[in-house]
Amino acid sequence: MRTDCYYFMTTGCARGPNCSFRHSLEAKNSPRICRNWQNGIECSDDCPDRHCDYGAKEKTERCYWETHGGCKKNDCPYIHMEKKMNYPDAAVQRPNQNAFLPEISEDGSRRKDKTMDDLQKELEELNNLLR
Repeated sequence: MRTDCYYFMTTGCARGPNCSFRHSLEAKNSPRICRNWQNGIECSDDCPDRHCDYGAKEKTERCYWETHGGCKKNDCPYIHMEKKMNYPDAAVQRPNQNAFLPEISEDGSRRKDKTMDDLQKELEELNNLLR
């Protein structure tokens, strides 16, 4: 029976899967503390209740960032009035070199789409002109 990771339960754990403590999103979102864990009785890592006594409280405060640019935390501990979008982990996300980016004219209308390769070539041409 592992105890929940303090960092995972409160902010975010930098060790990720290499952490020796339990990382359970279900337990993180639960206000209940596991009675087995409290009494020192063996309990499964799949237990939906907390194996810790820190951070077990109801969400009572509204998220500041929801109204100031948008909250990007997938597991934000604050109340959200609007449905949250799931943001991919920035450390894992890699840009797609062949993704199409819309080219927008000065009047705001959309012109043709360009790939990242097209944009890179255009940037190189501009750099050559400036030399």
